[in-house]
Amino acid sequence: MAQTNSIKYTPESTRLTELVNETFELLSNMAKSKNISLKIDSSADPVAICDKDMIRSVLRNLVSNGIKYSHEGGIVNIDLKSTEKFIEVIVEDNGIGMTIDKKDSLIKIGENNSTPGTKGEKGTGLGLLLCKEFVEKHHGQFKIESEIGKGSRFIFTLPAKN
Repeated sequence: MAQTNSIKYTPESTRLTELVNETFELLSNMAKSKNISLKIDSSADPVAICDKDMIRSVLRNLVSNGIKYSHEGGIVNIDLKSTEKFIEVIVEDNGIGMTIDKKDSLIKIGENNSTPGTKGEKGTGLGLLLCKEFVEKHHGQFKIESEIGKGSRFIFTLPAKN
């Protein structure tokens, strides 16, 4: 549906801490099963102009991946940083990390690169591609930073409400 533009894009003023807290609540049992801490760092309560459903999907995917690829007792942290024009959202885990080749292949169409989680959790390999497409629909940027054995950082931007 994303490829054919049949997903409706409805941007509105949205408090991102509200979406982050919803995501944490939804995924709390998954996190508890691996003793993973979910944390948010934000000095403010930034308001973005975004489609709530799309950004909920992005957050849900990135946080669930953070949980999936973190070891027992790990941390998944979301940091919200505001500028005048954009809000930067950083979803960071201290999990297994990935190689540069793996990282680059995760956001390419036609490459199914699902990797089992630290407890054998399965995925489709399509989540990050969808996240990237949803962020780009908001005229934002999506990037991945990762290091084997040290974890991953997923960084995306959304337009800030002026």
